Amino acid sequence: MSAGSPRVDRAEEIALIRRAASQAARRRAQVVYLEGFAGVGKGALLCDALTGHEDWREIVIVLEREQSDVSGELLRRLVLPPEIELNGQSVDGCVAEGLQRAQSLRRPTVITLINTQWIDAESAEALLRICTLLRDAAILVLMSGRPSARPEVNRLSAFARNAPNGNYIRVEPFNFAQTRELLQQYLNTPLNTGAIETVQQETSGYPVLVHEIGQHLAATPIGSRRLAVSLAAAKAGRAAQWMRRGFEDALVPLSDETLRVLRILAVSQVPLSRHQIAKVLDSPADLSGVLESGLAAWDERLFGHKIRSELIGEAILELMSPNELGELHRELAGLGDEVQSLHHRTEIARLLPGAEPIGVLVLDLRRAATEALLRGDLESAFQQFLSVARMSPDAQALQDLLHLGVPLGHLDCITVFDSAIRRLLPGPLRQAGLALVALDRDDLQEAVVS
Repeated sequence: MSAGSPRVDRAEEIALIRRAASQAARRRAQVVYLEGFAGVGKGALLCDALTGHEDWREIVIVLEREQSDVSGELLRRLVLPPEIELNGQSVDGCVAEGLQRAQSLRRPTVITLINTQWIDAESAEALLRICTLLRDAAILVLMSGRPSARPEVNRLSAFARNAPNGNYIRVEPFNFAQTRELLQQYLNTPLNTGAIETVQQETSGYPVLVHEIGQHLAATPIGSRRLAVSLAAAKAGRAAQWMRRGFEDALVPLSDETLRVLRILAVSQVPLSRHQIAKVLDSPADLSGVLESGLAAWDERLFGHKIRSELIGEAILELMSPNELGELHRELAGLGDEVQSLHHRTEIARLLPGAEPIGVLVLDLRRAATEALLRGDLESAFQQFLSVARMSPDAQALQDLLHLGVPLGHLDCITVFDSAIRRLLPGPLRQAGLALVALDRDDLQEAVVS
């Protein structure tokens, strides 16, 4: 993303970093720790915050995954000249050397450490000591990394939270208003609230994906724009793959029990209490590692634990086999209400053909859809009818789908049933279905013929 790309101002976070820089310029050394997953906008935030500080001396060190196993790697790169090896140099000596150099600086200096989730244990301990002892120096230390369960990483972020010269920023995905603001910078036509809500839900508000959707929409002629196409392009693109690798990397240091709990939360549609998790585990649940991983959070409103975003949940689910998923759906089916149980049964039928009696399941889905219609919940009813059509796309299922899909604007869901619609007997239902499919594909001539 270039410096001239559309931006959403994170005013509060930028102000905090600039206050720290102002203190550092007066020889009151400051440490700022930015924590957030890949794609959340840490780099853009640092770039925006440091605008106007181009005259500062800058040292940037980017850590790679393989360096977390090389003892003292960051320490050597940060403190020692390139030609000197760390071997034979004590950690105490390196710390003293680093402090001496820092305090001798006359020109304000910003040291930026990227990917601190890969810092090695020895360097983390030395850096912690340097930051603790660093006082009278014109230095701003910026650390940027993803949430990690590694204790050495957590000690650094804890220092930033609690130390007098520390500053901690949890960089969160965009909220609805920020997503709308960014998209509107890309487009010269208004977006309706429903479209923005869809982008927010599908991207979990991650700026890198919102940028890609805005770029894709802006590059498409107005009459041909389809949000579903732009969403699919963004979620299949390189940025999404890079984010997914980041989520997968965060799973590596976790214990088997923590991984098991995260899989349970990813499969569940709703937040789960400690008691519910323990019931699935068939043992007491220790959730400390789950929360420390940054992949899950406590939902105050719904009073339960949940995966932090849909994208994280998708990354976890993609690493599981159909049998593993089916087994977890089976275990969760008995925990929630009837709607949740129905969802898990539907997923079992999709993952493991023959594991659920389709006829009984279709009847239960139709009954749930009818109940949703009676209480005015059209979206829930549509989702139930969509599940029916996916399992048994007969004339009744397609008719129900069309009746709700059109007013709700779900033409993209109807298009996938093109072949089933063409198999229908000639008549109004088949004609209407083919016309809607053609409209969704911008084929006006085919729509008129149908």
